Amino acid sequence: MFQVKSAELDLTQLGKVISIFMTRDFPKLERYHHYYLGKHLIMGKCATDVGKPCNRVMVNYCNNIADSFSGYMTGIDISYSSDTNIEAIQDVLNYNDVHSEDTELLKTALIFGRACEINYIDEEGQQRFKVLDPRECFPIYDDTLNQNLLYAVRLYKDELIDGDAYMVEVYDATTRRKYKSTLGFSSFELLEEVPHYYGQVPVTFFSLNKEETSIFD
Repeated sequence: MFQVKSAELDLTQLGKVISIFMTRDFPKLERYHHYYLGKHLIMGKCATDVGKPCNRVMVNYCNNIADSFSGYMTGIDISYSSDTNIEAIQDVLNYNDVHSEDTELLKTALIFGRACEINYIDEEGQQRFKVLDPRECFPIYDDTLNQNLLYAVRLYKDELIDGDAYMVEVYDATTRRKYKSTLGFSSFELLEEVPHYYGQVPVTFFSLNKEETSIFD
């Protein structure tokens, strides 16, 4: 979680919070992902005697725990009902295959201790929502007690554009700005700025617990 005093996020502040995220949060999230995949640290341990055989047998309880919780909680589809007509809402849920998205959202939160979901309009003009990789996205709140969400930052590499640079997307209540960043997030080149018309940051963040720790930590 990051907090800023001003609603205006300049590029210097942006570079600082990204650097903090990459050095403080990303290593923990990457470690969680490796453990879920079975890439446990013990598997890389070398014996003091090189002549000894490697007899390690890895049972991936991390994967079992996360998948079992996810299957138990989302194995039966969530149903939606209302005294008013929610046909339009149900159409959006069906169009987005909400059961798959709910399952992916919960599994992501169980693995990483946090999850995030973005809203957007697709090429057909339809309302969409999609789970993002929490290793590539983080929120920025204001410094009030209410902790209002000011920005969502998404960063990822685009090998087709520049394999050494990061694409950085910054969402606020009205626009999405896309930058190309190099030199350890010390410089940003604005690629595009477009409105999104949601009236609020179109990314929702979830925490599995207050500490944002994995279910198997």
